[in-house]
Amino acid sequence: RAGELADLGARVADGTFDVARNGDIMLHVQHGAIGVRIDGVHGVCVRTLDVAHVANVAPAMPADRLPGEPSASLAFTTGADGGHPGQGVQVGYMGCDARGVAVAGATGVTIADDVSVRNVTSLHGWATGVDFFNGGGRHALGAATVSGITACPFARDAPMP
Repeated sequence: RAGELADLGARVADGTFDVARNGDIMLHVQHGAIGVRIDGVHGVCVRTLDVAHVANVAPAMPADRLPGEPSASLAFTTGADGGHPGQGVQVGYMGCDARGVAVAGATGVTIADDVSVRNVTSLHGWATGVDFFNGGGRHALGAATVSGITACPFARDAPMP
């Protein structure tokens, strides 16, 4: 183990150690607090769902440049500019965000009219009621009720997609 730590220290010192923000210990992209996650499915219709009181109080990511990081910008979008290689079109660190319903890696998902999402809060990130992200496609959003969305007014230095 001592040799591994010494090697890590040498890689940090010579700039060959890469840091990817926006990932967890297993290199999954961070998504923050999620009330209901719909992932990896096709042709699902969500009905009669009430999601309430999703809150994320996690701190914002520090703006300081980390060892091996190409940039200190929090607007990273890929592994090339400091973010996670798999974060797709999402901008910046998403670990402090909050989502009522998140649809990812799915196709043909319908969120019906009798779905309610309320009181979704993020103290330091974005907050959304229903979020379709990372490709997929051909989803349908009915007249779902979304209310009480509260987000940090200066969450990141780039507009929300």
